[in-house]
Amino acid sequence: LQSQAEHATRELLIIAAGLSIQDPRERPMEQKDAAAAAHKRFSDPRSDYLTLLNIWNAFHEQWEKLRTQGQRRKFCKAHFLSYNRMVEWQDLHGQLEGALGDVATVKLNESNASYDAIHRSILTGLLGHVARREERNIYKGTGNRPLAIFPGSGLFDRNEKQKKGPPVAAKSATPMEAPPEDWTPIPAGDPTKTEVSFPAGAGWQGTLVLDNAGVGVWTVRSWKVLDPLGCDEIIGLDDKGRCHVLTSYSGKWTPITCLRDGKWLGGVDQADVDPAVPGHELYVAGEKGNLYQIVAHPEGVLDERLVASLPGQAINILLAGDLVPSNPGAEVLAFTWPDGLYVLAPGKGGRFEVKLKDLTTERVRDALVLPRDGDGPPEIVTISRNGHLSLLRFGPNGAEWTVLHEAAMGMGRVSLRRGPGPVVLYTCADDGRVFRHERRPDRTFVTETIYLGPQGARGVAAGRFDADPTIETVAVFGYSGRVELLSRPAGGRWAVSTAFHDREKGHWLSVAEVDGRNATDELVCSGFGGRIVLLSRPPGTGLDVLTAPDGR
Repeated sequence: LQSQAEHATRELLIIAAGLSIQDPRERPMEQKDAAAAAHKRFSDPRSDYLTLLNIWNAFHEQWEKLRTQGQRRKFCKAHFLSYNRMVEWQDLHGQLEGALGDVATVKLNESNASYDAIHRSILTGLLGHVARREERNIYKGTGNRPLAIFPGSGLFDRNEKQKKGPPVAAKSATPMEAPPEDWTPIPAGDPTKTEVSFPAGAGWQGTLVLDNAGVGVWTVRSWKVLDPLGCDEIIGLDDKGRCHVLTSYSGKWTPITCLRDGKWLGGVDQADVDPAVPGHELYVAGEKGNLYQIVAHPEGVLDERLVASLPGQAINILLAGDLVPSNPGAEVLAFTWPDGLYVLAPGKGGRFEVKLKDLTTERVRDALVLPRDGDGPPEIVTISRNGHLSLLRFGPNGAEWTVLHEAAMGMGRVSLRRGPGPVVLYTCADDGRVFRHERRPDRTFVTETIYLGPQGARGVAAGRFDADPTIETVAVFGYSGRVELLSRPAGGRWAVSTAFHDREKGHWLSVAEVDGRNATDELVCSGFGGRIVLLSRPPGTGLDVLTAPDGR
């Protein structure tokens, strides 16, 4: 049951079947050194459960390639595995999978489960097998039972000190890591039927918007897509090539899913580009180089169609609008890898045509359009994996790039401060640094480092996240799994607090306005865990008005 919530059922079936048979690894005395060397390729130094998974995966990678029983036996012999036990393991796994297939509510996860998800699932079924480390390789189990780690375990003779006694497997007394102290279970409930609360930091409320069954959600944005409905929608693009448009009603979130591209989608923007379509359209693209147009109808129906294809080009980022002065009308800018930049506009037969191609070496990860402040061409800011914050304009000779800031590290995301005052950009680097770039009256930018955070920053979002509108705030998200809020009062110093801690690595963070009960903006985060989570300040924040006693 826990593995369903953790999206780890596929791995748990393999492990459960493997624990139900005799260890398939063979260790003949006369060849113990050769056996140990062969088994080392499967060993995971963190957990023997993961070692079991490695054995299963290695065996099944060869199962289809080795067509005959004799070839499969030779593979097992070469790797000191018992062929009969491997077949028994496979048969038992098939029986368990077949039994679960009759239960409609049980689904196998499509993407690989994380280390933490697997071990939290196992722990719920092995609470009676928790033990505390006494000395090297010796543990004390429940009822003061002495337990020893099997010498063939990948964790035998592990010398590092541990703060907690980790759980121990029943058969081989193999320790695993304990769940992190700040871990909280996945909340129960279906966000399409009720508001599902998520644990969040002090002064924040978390709400589950989408549980994507473990499939990573790489990009999230918030725009008005379906006009008849009230607040803005949330758009999420996932690793299976699907676009989810999520609508809210009384705290519930209903996904309208379109596209079946089959590979990750990453680029998305909204603009009125196509004169044949009334109103704004969504444009979506990804790894396969396909550009899709999505049109919303008042009935809540989304029409999708392929309008262009760039074979061999992974489209990371899209910008749409009237951005190229030399091209009449609006266009879509596709920032791709490996070629660079393509400008596409509506052509004949409903397809989009390439109007301009710029073979830049910039591997753009994020881009935005700066506010217009004159009669000059539109200004576009890009952030790239080669460490550049750049300004892009289109002149008579095509694309013109100017580097505004260069870091000796890949840059991740860029966000624009909204409201009056000078243009302020926030960017993050792969090593965890967060930068603030303010535009001077002479149109140059001054850069300051405002935070040295965890490695792997992948999202940055500027907005009003404090009840006091004079406090400058920007949020950061990344591989640490933490959504961190950076805040600074006028003339003061920057401070950091944690708004949310996800169980998996984060990948994208956006600002939204989907809750009218406060005067602040909301945050939308997504990543490797396959969830979209909404973070908001409690009702009444920044407002002098009566609020509900429970604060929701």
